[in-house]
Amino acid sequence: MSRLLDFLKRNKYFLLAHHPKCDKFQDDTIQIKNTQLCIGCFVAIPMFFITLTVGVFSHLFPNLSIKTLRITSGILTSGYLIGKIPFKIHKIVKIVKIVSKGMVGTGGAFLVGVLWHFPFSPFGRFLLVFVILEFAFLGHGILRAISIYRTCNKCPFHFEWKRCPGMNEITSQLDKGF
Repeated sequence: MSRLLDFLKRNKYFLLAHHPKCDKFQDDTIQIKNTQLCIGCFVAIPMFFITLTVGVFSHLFPNLSIKTLRITSGILTSGYLIGKIPFKIHKIVKIVKIVSKGMVGTGGAFLVGVLWHFPFSPFGRFLLVFVILEFAFLGHGILRAISIYRTCNKCPFHFEWKRCPGMNEITSQLDKGF
């Protein structure tokens, strides 16, 4: 158990921020106290679960029409596009990304509300939600990988992680394993 805890402690940055320690990725993380956190993970995911919990337990989702849920989900998840606007001022970029990720998380919860209205058994609806969210995560992962590839491809270190100052520390800690 202590080997696992040691591994987690050594790889805290990778697990919580999982972006290269590079100027090109500085807008993808926020610092809270002494800890770097991925904006996408630490804003979108909590917003998803908070909205889902409030939407279910307040009976908001069951009482809204499927049309209202669809429109709301569409508007909120389009916040993803807002996060792609290329601002030049660093502080504005971070604020826009935080708002964008919050919108996406909230919109994702409204999407679950839409899917839950489908005329399937509870297990069928759960399976539908699971599959749709998996495809959404897969699509996001592919877009993120393409973005990282494009950024790192322009870099003089060109994916040579052992030489790259933004990845060297991360990969050397991961190489130590358990």
